[in-house]
Amino acid sequence: MGEIVAVITALVWALGIFPFTEASIRLGPLAVNNFRLLLAVVFLTTYLLTFEGLSIPQLFVAPSNQNFIYLSISGVVGLALGDYFSFASFAILGARMGSIFSTLSPAFVFIIAATFIDEKLSIIGALGMCITLVGVLIVLLSKHEKNNFRESEFGSFRKGLIFGVLSALCQSIGVVLTKYGLQNNNIGSISAAHASWIRMVGATAIAYIAVIILGKLREINRPIFTNKNNGLIHVFLGTLCGPVVGMICSMYVLANVQASVAQTIFSLVPVFVLFLNYLFYKEKITMRSALGASIAIAGVYILMNRNSIAVFLGVF
Repeated sequence: MGEIVAVITALVWALGIFPFTEASIRLGPLAVNNFRLLLAVVFLTTYLLTFEGLSIPQLFVAPSNQNFIYLSISGVVGLALGDYFSFASFAILGARMGSIFSTLSPAFVFIIAATFIDEKLSIIGALGMCITLVGVLIVLLSKHEKNNFRESEFGSFRKGLIFGVLSALCQSIGVVLTKYGLQNNNIGSISAAHASWIRMVGATAIAYIAVIILGKLREINRPIFTNKNNGLIHVFLGTLCGPVVGMICSMYVLANVQASVAQTIFSLVPVFVLFLNYLFYKEKITMRSALGASIAIAGVYILMNRNSIAVFLGVF
């Protein structure tokens, strides 16, 4: 079930990329990143108080100290930093090209998780991971992206690439910290939504402290208050998909699935973006893209059924 929810999470995040890309172009990446964190805290707090029956003091005292410490730090690294770099990359490169960097995350997560929390992956699981990433790369490299790139007010093509790599690295560190914060404590004491709330609160606090120290609070709030280029509706839609529904689903996944396996399934986001591009913008799906998508899905199937396949083949 955790791996099925991981696929749903990837689909929800793929849906969120489109409004967030529009919002980043219209309002600016920093303004979007900070405001959607604040918005997500409001949404999640309302949900926890209304539907899970928590009181405001329980929001802070129900989790253990380790829950709070590691989930908060994961929010700072993965959401405040990682998502800022991600939005900046989307604003420069666009949704389709910007999503390519999520394919780096499973490798980053596997290395970090193996080093710090002693996670191991079977031979069959590693094969499924590799097949998935090869399929995703075939999808994403099926067009001459750089030739189609148009210079953006937010930076050069090279800057977009650097931001993309930094986003993958920060988000991978955030995934491992989240997994550590969930698995080494009594996870039954907090729900997936509560874990998401802790990450969001930590990320929001640091994000706004940083802009206040840098003297940019008024600058990033101006496009929000003036609803520059009607960008607010896109922030609302993206926040519901990503930091709310997607984040709650991902907390459930990370509580029940190996971090490297979860992140590999999450890397299906660009494949879903391919099909959503066709639905929303009628962008043609080439034979090469269809082949890559099929390979990626086959890899995820192997990854999700790695234990039964290992038994069948006699590989342990």
